[in-house]
Amino acid sequence: MSIGVSIATGVLKFLDILVWAITGGPIRRLSFKKPEDQDNSEVVGEENGDPIRVMTGKKDFKPVCFWAPGAETCLDLVYSNVLNQPDFPALGVREFLGYKDVGERFPVKVFGKTNWTTFGQLGCNLRAMGAYLTSIGNHAQPHTGNSDDCQGPCSVIMFEDTCDAW
Repeated sequence: MSIGVSIATGVLKFLDILVWAITGGPIRRLSFKKPEDQDNSEVVGEENGDPIRVMTGKKDFKPVCFWAPGAETCLDLVYSNVLNQPDFPALGVREFLGYKDVGERFPVKVFGKTNWTTFGQLGCNLRAMGAYLTSIGNHAQPHTGNSDDCQGPCSVIMFEDTCDAW
């Protein structure tokens, strides 16, 4: 780095600190936390001794989906489509066929045509998976805010990358 750039950097740093001091930066840094009623949030509950807060005015907010007005969870949305559009494509999977050398450093990945699972098939698979998990002794997860607190026969770990059926 040249001497001129070093001098310019030093001058800019000095001016930055000077402006910070003149505008009351040290005093603002020592200021106390705002009262909780000024945080633009309100307490809606408590978990593990800590308050659960939401944005002010949004405590009673419930998201509404226009095609499934009674849905409260993502699973409700899926089952709404299972009932209303069983022949509509839901999940698409393309088989990896291999690599094609096109003369570049990295070969191009080649995929086959897309195979679609319909919402009807998806609903059948979801019910079958739930029935299987119940048959081997699993129970529904209790409604807790933290999945780390969930222990016992309801603990199952699944990764979506395992296979396309998951």
